[in-house]
Amino acid sequence: MGNDLFDKQRANIQKVTQSISVGDLENKTGKPFNDATDATIGKWPTVFNIEKSHPIQKIEIHYRDTAIDGLFVTYRLLDAGKGKGGSSNAVRHGSKSGQSKDTIVFGESEVLLAVTGRAGTNSNDEIGIFEMTFVKVDTETGEVTQKKYGGDDTAPVFYATGPVIGFAGIQDNSDNVTQLGLKALSFLSSPTPIDQSGL
Repeated sequence: MGNDLFDKQRANIQKVTQSISVGDLENKTGKPFNDATDATIGKWPTVFNIEKSHPIQKIEIHYRDTAIDGLFVTYRLLDAGKGKGGSSNAVRHGSKSGQSKDTIVFGESEVLLAVTGRAGTNSNDEIGIFEMTFVKVDTETGEVTQKKYGGDDTAPVFYATGPVIGFAGIQDNSDNVTQLGLKALSFLSSPTPIDQSGL
């Protein structure tokens, strides 16, 4: 008889892609991160421990009128004890002291359909992530909702389609970094419809 957790994880590892990064790609002060390969979250390539059918439980966004300073992401994990609904600790990517913060909560049937925004160099020669719009869909009702943060319209546009199931990039989580701690972002996605076997 097989190991149930291993069987879930083996089915879960298929068809995951990663986008190119946007933002401050030459940053020397931040550290690279990848939630898929993090030993406490995704555990890739040994397994893929983020639950692909409903991967994200919530995202806390720290932002200002013109920039995104940090993201705190809580994932649903396969090895969190109960399978569906088990969650990770919030994973910090960047500054926690933006002017404002908001939390997007994902229900059991909701996924992050796409992320759009602006990143790179703006008209003030600042480099970072300046705007993000999160688009989520309820896979049972088809209802689509979106919310925008930041708002500098001078940096280049980016978009990532999904479902988006995780994040990678460059972060500076130092306590003395109060702005633009999220230096660069890349998006992990599962680009095809996901069924119960994870395919």
